[in-house]
Amino acid sequence: MGGDSELALELRAGTFTVQSLNHTKANTPYSFSRQLDEDSVLPLCSFLGDVTIRLQPAAETDPAKWSTYSSNYLGQATPVPSKPPVLASHDLTKILQGGGGDGAMPFPLKVVRSYEASADGAALILRFVVTNTAPSAVRVGGLGFPMPENPGHPPKGIESTVWNDPHIGQHHGFVEYVRVVDDEKTMLIVADESARRATAFEAWRPQLEDLGNGDVWEWTVYSAAWAEDWKKSAQSVAQPGPLPTPRLRLAPPRPAPAPAHGPADLARQPAGFCAPSPAACLLLRLQLRALRAHPRALSRDVNAARALMRTGTLS
Repeated sequence: MGGDSELALELRAGTFTVQSLNHTKANTPYSFSRQLDEDSVLPLCSFLGDVTIRLQPAAETDPAKWSTYSSNYLGQATPVPSKPPVLASHDLTKILQGGGGDGAMPFPLKVVRSYEASADGAALILRFVVTNTAPSAVRVGGLGFPMPENPGHPPKGIESTVWNDPHIGQHHGFVEYVRVVDDEKTMLIVADESARRATAFEAWRPQLEDLGNGDVWEWTVYSAAWAEDWKKSAQSVAQPGPLPTPRLRLAPPRPAPAPAHGPADLARQPAGFCAPSPAACLLLRLQLRALRAHPRALSRDVNAARALMRTGTLS
């Protein structure tokens, strides 16, 4: 990509989703997000750059009647002419027209996805321009962007394993990708400053329909169509014409201040700043994952984490 991002981007032929994304100084071949391989080449395997949309006519009164469309059904994305800072731009409309729909309504939107270099050269911007081309309004009750991690299953090994964790914080949400060994390289995905409202991180939806290896969750902007019990979840009525444009910013985190070693150093740290060691981060990450599978271990894990942060050793 160039610039200060240190990111190297490869796109898949045909769909032009992300085939590989890592930093240019990697000591072992790996990717932050799911790579294209023999296990993920089939339809219904989601990649970074895919999109899921659920729609119904604005006049529909049944909250359970939604049509679902996804770009992970595969197909040929149509190139769109572009110039810098756009790296590549493609129209996904034909893929989405054939990507589900449940037969309830023809796909009424035009969706153009672009990969762009940020103005400061420090990040990759993933932008989706969505336009309602139908003569009548439609309700967008689901809009999500898959965030697959790299499971690093054999024979690739742990050196290629990358995990992600979300902060579901609406306009201030983020997804953190961390390579679990060697350099603990990190990538953060946040809503771009220019499109925070259009990219609000409302929900972290498990993409149960995904058929690839590992878990896939979606950065979900609108989630009303996915669960009736999410009473405050968002949706949007799209009048004919353009919708708000989601923009995701992918970049390494900014360098942290030097660790505090005494009262004087501590006083200079930004408010709320915490810099645990990579080992401590990895340990806490492992405990959180174990907790998902074994909720009864909560008390034991919390006590162990407290001991680690207080003494630097695990009790």
